Amino acid sequence: MALSRETKWSRVTGAAREELAESLCARYEAGASIRVLAKASGRSYGFVRQILSDSGVAFRPRGGKSTPARAANSTDRISTSGSVRSGLPVLRSGRCILRGWTYEDVPTVVEAGRDPTIPMLTTLPRSSGERDAREFVARQRWYARAKLAYPFAICLPHPGNPVSVGAACLWPVPFDPARALLGLWVLDRWRRNGIGTAALVALAGWAVSSLGIERLELQVDPSDPAGRKAAEHAGFGAVGMVRRVGRSDEARPERLLFALVRSA
Repeated sequence: MALSRETKWSRVTGAAREELAESLCARYEAGASIRVLAKASGRSYGFVRQILSDSGVAFRPRGGKSTPARAANSTDRISTSGSVRSGLPVLRSGRCILRGWTYEDVPTVVEAGRDPTIPMLTTLPRSSGERDAREFVARQRWYARAKLAYPFAICLPHPGNPVSVGAACLWPVPFDPARALLGLWVLDRWRRNGIGTAALVALAGWAVSSLGIERLELQVDPSDPAGRKAAEHAGFGAVGMVRRVGRSDEARPERLLFALVRSA
């Protein structure tokens, strides 16, 4: 998605400045240089650098290679970097990057809402239009700020290309801080290439090492072999069946329950 080009000397304030900052931060975290961002947005180098600085971005050394590019060379390494406005870290694991949601992810949510299975298996509204998609993104950002959940957008690890292709979320269980639930979806055209497994590995590893979670649970539709395979490859084991409640339009309310328990 291209950055919108602003009139070079026009003032940007309020919501417009916040959205521009989110876009610039997400692209910088994904590996784009300040010079590239300045050219794409029609702004000066100093303006872009100031926006990034005000947003709390950890700057790379000048001339240094982008972290996502280095991470893409290893499918085993998981790393984190500073948060960008959302309060969430940026997690990297070979095939994907996990970061907080921004309004640049609206087209991804719109596409997911038109998928025949994602709305049926998640809380995403069916056939989401742009308004519903923006509300979905706003909710994810609020969950993160309130620390009610840890919702991440799954992105490709291409430098300068932070466009999301899915979602991964960690929900702590109330009154049981050592236990959490995981949810995940990937757009159909990006499935079956290891992105879901990489996202699960990155999120589970961060939950155990940084949040002290001891038991992670993941529900998978029984008719979804790719979901089962991703869970198993990420180290989860099947422990039984559970019945999901709360959605009357579900054709398959039962779910396979997978769990990952922290080793002593």
